[in-house]
Amino acid sequence: LTTAELNYSDGVTSNIQTQLNAKLTATAYDDATAAEVNTGTSTAKYVSPDSLEGSKYGVRTIIRDVIAHDADQATGTTLGGDFVMPIGGTVIEVGLTVSTAGSTGVGTYDIHKNGTTILSTKITVDSGEKTSRTAATDSVISVTSVAEGDIFTFDIDGIQTTAAKGAQFFIKIRE
Repeated sequence: LTTAELNYSDGVTSNIQTQLNAKLTATAYDDATAAEVNTGTSTAKYVSPDSLEGSKYGVRTIIRDVIAHDADQATGTTLGGDFVMPIGGTVIEVGLTVSTAGSTGVGTYDIHKNGTTILSTKITVDSGEKTSRTAATDSVISVTSVAEGDIFTFDIDGIQTTAAKGAQFFIKIRE
């Protein structure tokens, strides 16, 4: 194209370009936040990789009941047998809930993928509490990559003086 062709302007084309420029510079066309991606509350924002990564898009929660809700926990127990992971992705959170809180001490729990722990700091449930979400020490995930078909096991590594009852693990995975 020649310079003259590139600079071609008629009333319609320049009006469209002016309106387009005004829309593209409007603050309503900012990057959506992760919360806006989750709720879909804005129709005039774009989704960047950062806001998508921080959102719940593509996150799946795998919940595994491993001990009946009325059964006492015991140290050294592998719970519920092998579990075959149905999806692959990145582990972003793990945790545990018990049916009845134990007392005196901290319960410690581990998750293994294909025979090797995925945690550098194990899941804990504090005395008198029913969930790891309120634990004084957070678990730390050291192996985050998960493939469909990986074999998972869930273990009790330590119980409280009065053992908690029941156990339900969860793993959040971003596909």
